[in-house]
Amino acid sequence: MLGGSTAPAGTPAAISRCGCNDWIESGHEMVYSFSTTSYRTVVAMLSDHDPNLDVFVLRDNGAGCVSSACISADIVEASFWAEAYVTYYIVVDGLGDWSGPYTIRIVCG
Repeated sequence: MLGGSTAPAGTPAAISRCGCNDWIESGHEMVYSFSTTSYRTVVAMLSDHDPNLDVFVLRDNGAGCVSSACISADIVEASFWAEAYVTYYIVVDGLGDWSGPYTIRIVCG
């Protein structure tokens, strides 16, 4: 479990939309990288957060962390099938200009 915040000090506001939906996510975001050595189901879960914070999963297709590579998104948890030795980016972002604290937990199945 990690605690974090998308509050403006030191956090970027680089992603405004993701390819998974049409939500406008113009708030500040925090990005975490994740990879695994085996194929598995992974769930990124938010807690202790305002409902205006959302979680997204982006797959690195060779271009790094780009919003068009979104493979999962939700307001509480985003699940995905992780391939071995592929980098994924787990993004916590604010709907509109929202920012605030949260706790994120990554569960591997």
